[in-house]
Amino acid sequence: MTRTAPDRAAYAALCNKNVLYSERVCMVVVSESSREWLTNGKWFSTRQAGALVIGGDHRALGVVRSLGRKGIPVWVLRDHHFVAGLSRYAKRHLRWPAGDGDRLQYLLNLCEKHKLHGWALFPTDDETVALIARNHSVLRKRFRLTTPPWEVLRLAYDKRLTHRLAVKNGVDQPQTYLPKNQQEIAALECRFPVILKLAFTQGANDSTDSKAWRAGDREALLSSYDEACALADPEVIMIQEWIPGGSEEQFSFAALCVDGDPLAWITARRTRQYATDHGLESSYVESADVPEIEALARPLLKALSSTGLVEVEFKRDPRDGRYKLLDINSRVWDWHTLGSQAGTDFPHLLWRVIHGERIPETRGLAGARWVRMVPDLPAVLKEIFQGRLAPRTYLRTLRGPLEFAVFAFDDPIPALVDAPYLAWQAWKWRAKAKPFSGVADERPQGEFIFPTAGVAGIPPAIGANNDVAGRQKFQTARNSPGKSGSLKRDATMVCSVCVATYKRPQTLDGLLRSLVQQALPKDVVLEVIVVDNDPERSAESLVRQYENTREITFQYFSQPIKNISLTRNVAVQNTTGTHILFIDDDEVACPDWVARLLKALKEYDADGVFGPSVPFFDNTAPEWIRKGVRLFVDTIPVTPTGTEAGLTWTCNCLVKASLLRGIEGPFDPAYGLTGGEDGDLFERLKRRGARFIYCNEAPAFEYWPSGRTRVSYLVRRSLMGGSFHTRMTIAASRRKMRVRLFLLLKAIFFGLTSLALVVIAFPSKVWRTYWEMKVASNTGRFLAVFGRYYQAYK
Repeated sequence: MTRTAPDRAAYAALCNKNVLYSERVCMVVVSESSREWLTNGKWFSTRQAGALVIGGDHRALGVVRSLGRKGIPVWVLRDHHFVAGLSRYAKRHLRWPAGDGDRLQYLLNLCEKHKLHGWALFPTDDETVALIARNHSVLRKRFRLTTPPWEVLRLAYDKRLTHRLAVKNGVDQPQTYLPKNQQEIAALECRFPVILKLAFTQGANDSTDSKAWRAGDREALLSSYDEACALADPEVIMIQEWIPGGSEEQFSFAALCVDGDPLAWITARRTRQYATDHGLESSYVESADVPEIEALARPLLKALSSTGLVEVEFKRDPRDGRYKLLDINSRVWDWHTLGSQAGTDFPHLLWRVIHGERIPETRGLAGARWVRMVPDLPAVLKEIFQGRLAPRTYLRTLRGPLEFAVFAFDDPIPALVDAPYLAWQAWKWRAKAKPFSGVADERPQGEFIFPTAGVAGIPPAIGANNDVAGRQKFQTARNSPGKSGSLKRDATMVCSVCVATYKRPQTLDGLLRSLVQQALPKDVVLEVIVVDNDPERSAESLVRQYENTREITFQYFSQPIKNISLTRNVAVQNTTGTHILFIDDDEVACPDWVARLLKALKEYDADGVFGPSVPFFDNTAPEWIRKGVRLFVDTIPVTPTGTEAGLTWTCNCLVKASLLRGIEGPFDPAYGLTGGEDGDLFERLKRRGARFIYCNEAPAFEYWPSGRTRVSYLVRRSLMGGSFHTRMTIAASRRKMRVRLFLLLKAIFFGLTSLALVVIAFPSKVWRTYWEMKVASNTGRFLAVFGRYYQAYK
């Protein structure tokens, strides 16, 4: 970002860290009343023209419908979103250019070419709002503006100035720090975890892939700061404490204001949210009477001299019960169409104000609801599956008055494309998501881990060929026949590693080597429990070659009945450690695997930690599967370390031993042939109150031979996944018939949608395979509703 010298001087005065607060932040001096530029009678007659809505998502769609239903001509300037342009109320839609300079000239040329003088501009995203505010004096001569000038807007646009404004007005907020450099961060005294975020968006780059980086300790904070500095100006980086609590603690005060005085307003709870590449967005919102946040928001808006549409976001801190300011959005917000059901149709009310009408003060009614159905369904299913939401309760939330974000009976076309579009967006997000962060590429050398020829092209790791200490540890454990060691006596923690194996001696050998070479904390020792599911005991001779040392011991057991649950149960029953780790026999662990999982468990005060399981291939793997691997596996978390684990697995995890020893089994033998025994166990533990998180810094690497690089394998894997997830959902529900019906309809809808997308994506092998997997997954769900389960281990 480039500032002129006066801009830098003004900003330095506003952000002087030696002064608690600059009065200049609070004293907004406007050379003319907001009503003058808002109605703009100097330049235009009172004749009503039309509206230019800038943006193409569901927010823009809400503005288009609000105005179009009143007979107002609406054009849409769409970005990469396009549902707003498909509305029957959009008279025309044009492509919105990318660069700020191009955008300003584009607006000026558009006005002259099509005689749009006096049309109203309705921006729907932060960057466009800032563009209009910075060029207010130029644009107001051609358009009616709904955005305040930059000297007003910047106090809400720049989160650093918003923070100082909140301090001045006595509004609680998360503890906030504005570091100048890495040295200040290293010396920062703060309570972890914290959030590192940008004060405002600086164009389109990778820093916009998420609103924030979460850091659980100082090391992670310094690493995140370096990453953020590579993507954005260090001046715009700020740090805030993490406020605990879920979506049910999120509240908003939204209003149409003139000179800081609300003319129409509503308070709401943002009850459910879903993940996007920009963080969390609301999927279900309900209006409610929350006088506490209204009392907090009104002084802020007055201090801002806010004019136009504005949303003030709060989160209730469960630790002290206080509402804390998160953000101020001076534009239309995700759920603004809730107002049409609550008596505050915000875009049309703003239209009336800019044309000189006086409207009475209006408070939005409580009890109205807003839902964006497609992304809300996964959030609902997760809550039902985890026992936090009953199906009947969910259905009650859909009673009127209800406003859909996209669907409308009088305007159905946008809804028909919304589901495929969101699926495409989810694919893009997952495809570009990093499989793990904060750790070097540690995928193993095939020559070391798996002596089979052909595994190449993978960076060295595990330290086998370049770590002398690790090599010596391996030789001691592997080649010392007749020496039987015992665990070191000064150890304070024994960790038990459970491995179930079946006819995979080469990959099992690679796994055991990676365990021998673990860089363990000084007070930790390992006991490795290998349970062989092969009646011929094919793994016994290999395990017997590994002798015990003071840091690691090996035990071999046989469980001949073909049932993965029984095999895992034998391993758990023979553990003696305080913590139990699970890893598969076709994987290898990163060098600090145990240490990183233990660190995350302690840091986030969790009961269990799940690390990524990242595939690696030999030289025969086709290019399409290498490109699409992040889509084809669901054991690579796309959320930050410390995030609550949704999907769970035993291919890379650590749990407190007390959890497993307190329940029968613990793995259910009913899932022994179908798979899903791990998901079933961990979901049962969640319902008992266990808390599980992800740790992206502790990967395990799964070898995929040529047999797994075929579409048929991926389809079977998806069929199994859909089958056991549906089976677990039904088993966990109390009203099984209703849940079965719900899941049946869901499987049919998404199965047919996926089938259509297979045809659309046919030219691309990656896309086609992905949607074929979705068809298979929903087929598995459909069959599971009727009690037919795919048997993966038959």
